[in-house]
Formats: sequence, C-alpha cells, structure tokens
Amino acid sequence: MARRVVVALGGNALGKNIEEQHAEVKKTASVIVDMIEKGYELIITHGNGPQVGMIQRAMDDYSMLSEENKQIPLPNCVAMSQGYIGIDLQNAIKAEIANRGLDKKVSTILSQVEVDSEDPAFKNPTKPIGRFMTKEEADKLAEAGISVVAVAGPTAMAAAVSVSGFDFSSFTFYGFLPRGNTELREKLLDIGRKSEGAVFHESPHRIKALV
Repeated sequence: MARRVVVALGGNALGKNIEEQHAEVKKTASVIVDMIEKGYELIITHGNGPQVGMIQRAMDDYSMLSEENKQIPLPNCVAMSQGYIGIDLQNAIKAEIANRGLDKKVSTILSQVEVDSEDPAFKNPTKPIGRFMTKEEADKLAEAGISVVAVAGPTAMAAAVSVSGFDFSSFTFYGFLPRGNTELREKLLDIGRKSEGAVFHESPHRIKALV
C-alpha cells in the first residue's frame, strides 16, 4: 500500500499574479513528482490568501461598473481561487509526469470545509481579503445592520488537516523543523514516539530530502 503524504502549499508561495504562479508551480511540480517516483501517494492542498483577494477585488470592481452587476459572495470567489490554482498545479504536475514517462493520474477537487461559527477567531478577524471599503460604503452597510470587518481566510495548515484523511482529533503544529541533521533526526524521532498527529512547515525544495 502506497504511503500517503499531504503537501500543503502556502498561498504566498504561489506568486501574486498568473505569470509568477506559472513559474512557481513548475518548480513545485518537479519536487512533487520526485516524491511520486518514490512511491508516495500525494494529497496536495494550498492556501489562497493572495489569490482570493485578487479575485474578490476584480469581482468588486465589476459590480461597481453597473447596478446590474451584483456583488459576488466571498465563498464563490474562494471556489474560483481553488480552480485558478488547481488547474495550474494539475497541468504542471501532469507535464512533469509525462516528461519522466510515468503513468499517473492527477485531479483537481474543489472542496468545502465546515467551520465552527462560534470559533473565537471570528470575533477578532485579522486577515483582510479583497479591497478595502470606503467610509461611505462601510457606513451604508452599517446602517443596514451589517458588521463591516476583515474576514479571516483559510490557511495551508488548516486545509492540510481537513483533507488529509488522517485522524487529527489531536495534533501538534511544530512550525519549521530544525535545520541541522542531528537536531532534525532527534526531533523526528521524538515526534514519532507520540500517538497524535504532527503538522509542520517545510520549503518545497527541502521536502524531498526531509522525506
């Protein structure tokens, strides 16, 4: 049975526009296919902060051109960002697979995650998405009884946990692991002794060596 690895890409690692994204996914695809050649089954997820912000701003600008153009809700823009990122990742990975003469299928899946509406993070959002409103726009919404705040977006870590298929009822997030070989080995051995899940960051070009 193939070993399963979840690779979570941060949205900021995918560039700020389509040209940068094409360049970044090409480099990332090379590392990903290295892992496929080693026999790993991969689930690749990603953050989307810069991308959904770009899409939301474009949709907001479109809605301001005419009263007939209605605003596009944020969840729809999030779905657009999944497709926008997913198609470039999928094509880059498929191209790298073909270049190496491998026979593997690659699919992009748009997903939804149910969150707790009582999560304390919603009471103090810190991550703006899309354009900032003018005072007049905010006042108009406030008069309609709508609270105007920046909406916190999803993170690569949360996405990785939610789609991994592993039991993450209990897990520890370790951030970046030590860089020294001795310290890294000791840390991984310590993590391996625990029964809970482990989540950590790693740069794309270091994933192959880490695995």
